[in-house]
Amino acid sequence: MTTGVWLVVRKVERSRLHALKQSLASALAHQVERKMANLEQALRGASGYLGRGPLPTRSEWRAYVERLDLPMAYPGVQGFSFVEWIPRPDLPDHLRRVRREGFPDYAVAPGGSAGPLLEGASTILYLEPMNAENQHAFGKDMLEDFTRRQAMLQARDTGQVVTSGPLVLYQDASGKPQPGVVLFGPVFREGQPVTTVAERRAALRGWATIPLRMDDFIRSVLSQFEPQAELSLFDSELSAGSQLYDSDPSHPVSGTATPWTLKIPGRTWVARIEPSPDFHRHVGHPRHWQFLLAGMVISLLVFTLLIFQTGAEARAKLLARLRGEELLASEVQFRALFERAPFGMAIVDSSSGRFLSVNPRFGDILGYSTEELLARDFQSITHPEHLQGELASVRDLASGAMPVIHKEMRYLHRSGQEIWARLSMAKLPSVSGAADRHLSVVEDIRERRRIEDSLRRSEANLSLAQEIGEFGSWQVVYQDGNESWSVSDGLRRLYGYRPDQPITLQTGFDIMHPEDREAVRSAWEAAMAGTGPSEWEHRIIVNGEVRWVAVRVLFQFNQDGRLQEASGIVQDITRRWATEEALRLSEARLRILGDQLPDSFLYQYLSRPGEAPRFLYLSAGVERLCGLKAGDVVQDPGLLFSQVDPTMLPAYLQAEAVSARDLSPFAMDLRQRHVDGRWRWFRVRSKPRPQPDGSVLWEGISTDITEAHEARLVLEESEARFRGLFELSPDPITLARLSDGALIEVNQAWCDLTGLTREEVLGRSTRELGPWARPEEREAFHRALRDSGGFGPEDILVKDRQGQLHQVVMSSRVLLIQGEQHYLSMSKDLSDRMEAERALKESEAKFRGVVEQATEAIYIHDEQGRLLMCNPEACRSTGFSQAELFGMRVQDLDLECSPDQDAGAWQTLKVGEQLTLQGRHRRKDGTSFPVEIRLGLLSPESPRQLLALVRDLTGQEQAIQADLRARKAESLVLMAGSIAHDFNNIFQGVLGFLEVAKLRAEQNPDVRQLLGRAEGSLRKAIGLSWKMLDFSGRALVKQDRLDLEAWLPAFAATLQLDLASTCLLEVSCEPTPYIMGDRLRLEEVLQALVANAREAAEPMPGRARLRLHTDFGADRPDSASPGIWPLPRPEFPATVCLEVSDEGPGVPAAILDRICDPFFTTHQLGRGLGLPSVMGILQAHRAGLHIFNGERGGLVIRMHFPPGGA
Repeated sequence: MTTGVWLVVRKVERSRLHALKQSLASALAHQVERKMANLEQALRGASGYLGRGPLPTRSEWRAYVERLDLPMAYPGVQGFSFVEWIPRPDLPDHLRRVRREGFPDYAVAPGGSAGPLLEGASTILYLEPMNAENQHAFGKDMLEDFTRRQAMLQARDTGQVVTSGPLVLYQDASGKPQPGVVLFGPVFREGQPVTTVAERRAALRGWATIPLRMDDFIRSVLSQFEPQAELSLFDSELSAGSQLYDSDPSHPVSGTATPWTLKIPGRTWVARIEPSPDFHRHVGHPRHWQFLLAGMVISLLVFTLLIFQTGAEARAKLLARLRGEELLASEVQFRALFERAPFGMAIVDSSSGRFLSVNPRFGDILGYSTEELLARDFQSITHPEHLQGELASVRDLASGAMPVIHKEMRYLHRSGQEIWARLSMAKLPSVSGAADRHLSVVEDIRERRRIEDSLRRSEANLSLAQEIGEFGSWQVVYQDGNESWSVSDGLRRLYGYRPDQPITLQTGFDIMHPEDREAVRSAWEAAMAGTGPSEWEHRIIVNGEVRWVAVRVLFQFNQDGRLQEASGIVQDITRRWATEEALRLSEARLRILGDQLPDSFLYQYLSRPGEAPRFLYLSAGVERLCGLKAGDVVQDPGLLFSQVDPTMLPAYLQAEAVSARDLSPFAMDLRQRHVDGRWRWFRVRSKPRPQPDGSVLWEGISTDITEAHEARLVLEESEARFRGLFELSPDPITLARLSDGALIEVNQAWCDLTGLTREEVLGRSTRELGPWARPEEREAFHRALRDSGGFGPEDILVKDRQGQLHQVVMSSRVLLIQGEQHYLSMSKDLSDRMEAERALKESEAKFRGVVEQATEAIYIHDEQGRLLMCNPEACRSTGFSQAELFGMRVQDLDLECSPDQDAGAWQTLKVGEQLTLQGRHRRKDGTSFPVEIRLGLLSPESPRQLLALVRDLTGQEQAIQADLRARKAESLVLMAGSIAHDFNNIFQGVLGFLEVAKLRAEQNPDVRQLLGRAEGSLRKAIGLSWKMLDFSGRALVKQDRLDLEAWLPAFAATLQLDLASTCLLEVSCEPTPYIMGDRLRLEEVLQALVANAREAAEPMPGRARLRLHTDFGADRPDSASPGIWPLPRPEFPATVCLEVSDEGPGVPAAILDRICDPFFTTHQLGRGLGLPSVMGILQAHRAGLHIFNGERGGLVIRMHFPPGGA
C-alpha cells in the first residue's frame, strides 16, 4: 500500500511540475514575442511617418522619437534611426546636402567588410538619442556588412519588418561587445505602387531601424521571470555561433530542456528554458520520498494493528489527499493558461452577468483595464443588436439545454468602436446551492472578417471581371477515383451550359469543333505529362455559332505523382481571331503597298545563331533602290548583305544580336553600294519576333535617306559653326531645358557677366543660381515661354556673384532638341549703353523742355521741305495737329515760299550759318498770319535736316494797326473836343442873347414863344456838345458826395420800368464807402450799359445783374486778367466796384479788343450812349474800366471808383 501511495503521489507531483514548467516557458516565450511585436509596430509607424512627403528634419525626427519614450516603453532599445538609401548617381548631391546641414566633414563610411553595393549605398542619417555611443554609428553604410545587408534587402523586397542575424552593434565596436541584432522596417515613398518587388525597389526611400543589445533587451523581458527561469536564446538553430543570450553562462541550460520556437519579425529564434533552483523553492520540493519512508515506518509499527482496519477510512483519506494534490496542479495549470491565454477569457456570473474574473487579453480587446471590467457586467459591453441573443444563450447554458455555445457577435469598445469577436461559452461546475457560472472565451476576429470581406469582394470582382472580360474558370478535384467539377458562371455563359447541367471532361469535348477535338485531346495529355505547353486555342460550337477560345490549364500532383487537382481559365477570343484575320488581310494589302513605296522596301527574314538569314519576303523597291531583284535576294541573301559597307557590318550584326536578345526594336543607319557603284544611305528599322522553333522573325523597312543624310552633314557643319559663334560671341548666350530650367550650355560671355564658372552652373537652374534680380521678371519669362514659346526682347535686371546689378536686353525662343523642349537665350549687357542713353535722355529732356516751352514755333524739315518735327506752339499757332503737320511740306504751310529758291538756299546753308526769311503762314481755318523764319542746319551729314524758328508777327502787326487806330482816334477826339468846346462857347453866348431877348419881348407873346423854341433847340445843341466832350474824355462832371449803396436800388427800380417784361434786372449791394461824383452822369452810364445788356439777351428772355461791392484787391483782376482794361484800375488799396453783367453770348475775342474804339458798334448806328462816351464819363471820375467774358457766358463790365476822401 505504501508503495502504491508513493507511486500515485510521485506521478501527481511530476504532472504538476511539468505543467508549471511548461506554463513558465510558454509565458516567457510569449513575452519575448510580444516585445518584438511591439518593436515591429513601432517600426511600421516610423516607416509611415518617414515615407510621407519630404523627409522630416533632424529636429522633427528627434521630437518624434522623444514622444515614443524609448527608455520606458521599450527597455533595452539602443536607439531609433533612419537609414537613407542613396543610388550611386545621387551620392554627390547627398553629401552636399548633409554637409550644408552643419556636418562639414560628413562622409559615407564603410559599415563592414562585404564591400559596397553596386546599385547604391546606405547611411545612418538620423539616430536618436544622439549620445556619445550612437555617434559612432552616424554615416555608416550598413549595406557593406553582410549580415545587415541580408536583412535590409529582404525587408526591401518583401515590404515587411525583418530582424537581422547576430552581430556587433557599431556602438559596441570600441568597447566590450555583446550580441546584438537590428530590426529593419522598409520606408517607401507614399503614393508610389509597392505591389511587386520591382515597384518596391523603385519606391524605396530607406529603412527605419532599431538596434538591440540582446543582454539588455532580454533582461528587461525576464525581469519578472529571472528568479525562476534560466534562458538560452539562439538564432535559427541551436549552435554556439548563433547564440544570442544566456541568462547564466556559468550554468548552461541543460540540453534536455524542450526547445521553443519564437516567431519574430522576419526571423525565427530558438529558446531553451528550464526552471532555476529558485523555481523549486518557490513551488516546493518533491514530497513523494517522504511518503515512501513514512509509509514504510508506519507499516512496520502498526502493521498488526491496522491489518484488521484496512477499510474505507484509510482509503478515503488517501484518495482525498491525492485528489487535493491533483486539484492543486490543475488549478495552477488553469490559472497560468487563464492569465497568459492569447484569447480573452472571463468567468461570469450567469444570473447577473457580472464578471467574476477576467484575463489581461480580454481587457486589451475591449480597451478596459481588468479592474474596470470586474466592475461591469457583460450586458454593458454587448452590442444592442446582440444583447437579447446573448441573454438567451446564457439562459440555455444555465438550464443545461446547451452545454457549449459558439457564436460570432459584436462588442462595444471603450472608444465606442464596434469589435467583432468569436464567443465560446461553457458552463462551469458549481457546488450545490452556489450561483451558476460560465466561462467565456473571446477571440478578436476583426482581421479575419476583414480578410473574409476582402475575399468576398475579390470573388465578386472576379465574377464581374469574367462577365466583362468574356472568360470563365473551372476546377476539378480527383479523389478516390472520382472527379468533382466546379465551374464559374462565366464559363457556363461562355459554353452555353444550363445552371443545373452537370459538367465533366466529356461535356467540354462535346461542344468542341469536330476538327479540333483530337488536337485538344493530345494537347491536354501532353500538358498533363509535362511534355507540352499548358495553353492552346480551339473552336467551340455554341447554339450553332462557331467561337474561338483560349485555354490555360494547371495540373497539381500529390507526393505519389498522381493527379490531384486541375484548374483552368477559358477566354472567348473570337473577336481577336477576327482581328487577326483582318490583320492577315491587312498584311497582304501592306505587301501590295510595300511594292509601291517610292524610297523604301519592306522585308521579312528568319535568323538563327550560326546560320545565314533566310528572306521570306522582299518588296519590289529593293530592285529600284539597290539594283537587286527580290527573287535573287530570296535565293541568295548574301547579295543584299554584300552591299553593306564592310566597316559597318560588324556593328550591324552586334546591334541585331542585342535586339534579338532583348526583343527590342532595331534601328540603324547603313551605307550600301548600289550595283551601279553609287553609295547610298539607308535607315533600317525592324522588330524581332521569337518563333517557337527558336528562330527570330525580323520584319522591317529600309528607307533611302541619302538626301536626308547629306542634309544632316550640312547641319552638323552648321552646328559646328554655331558652336564657334556660341563660344566666341561677345554677348551672353545660354541653352536650358524648359521642363526644369537646368542649364545645358553657357558661353564665356555669360560667365563674365554673372561671375560664375561653367562648371558651377551646368545642370543647375537659374532659379537656384539666382542671377534674376527681380523674381517677377523670372516668372514673366517662364510664363511667356510656356504660353507663346518665346520671350522678348525685354529689358531685365541681372545680378552677378558680387551682387552688382546689370541691365540687359534678353530674347529667348523655345527649341525642340532630341524630342525635348529647350530654350535658347541671348542677352546684351546694356550697362554702358544705358549710361550713354541716360546722358542722351537728359540732353534730350533739356532740349525737349526748351522746345516744348518755347513761345515761338519750331520745325525740323529735310531738304525736300518734309516736316519731321514740330513743337506745341507750332500746332497752336496754325491750328493743325502734329499728325497733320507731319504729312505736310514747308511749301504747304508758307504761302510765300518759293520751292526752287528756298531749296537752293537750304542746300547751300552750312553749319553755324543762319538764314532769316519773311513769310506768311496759313492756319487750318483758312486765315493767315505774318511770320519771321530763322533757319539753321542741324547736321551736315545725309540726310540733311534743318531747324526753323518761326516768330508770329501778328502781335507786331496788330500793334502797328492799333497805334494807327489810336492816333486816328486821338486826332478825332481832339478835333471833336475842340469843336465841342468852341461850339459850347458860341452856344453859351447865343443863349445869353436869347435870354435878354425874352426879357425884352415880354409884351409880345408870339415873339416870346419863338424865343422859347429857339432856346430849347439851343439847349439840345449844348447837350450835344457836352456829349462830344464826354467822347473826347473832357466830360463835365460835378464832384458831389454819393452813397451808391442807397442810390443804386432806387435807380434800378426806375431802370426796370424802361425794360421789357421779359428782361429781369437783379441788384446785389454790399456795404461800400461813399464816392465823389456826378449822380446824373452815372445814371447816364448805367442806362447805356443796361440797354446794351438787354440787347445782348434779345430776343430770348434774360436778365441783367447790377452788383455793388468793395474790392480790396485780393480777388480784383489786374491788367493781366482775361479781357481788356480800356481804363487802368485806380491805384488804391480798395475800390468801390460797380458791375454790370448779362446772360448774352458774350463778345468774341477779336471784337473785344475793338469794342471801345470810336464809332465801333455791332448794332445799327445812332442807338444810345456808346462805350467811348462811357469811358469819357468814367475817366472824368478817375475810375477804372475792366471788360471781359464771364465764366458762364455773357459780358461783364466792371467800374472801379476811388473811395471818397482818397
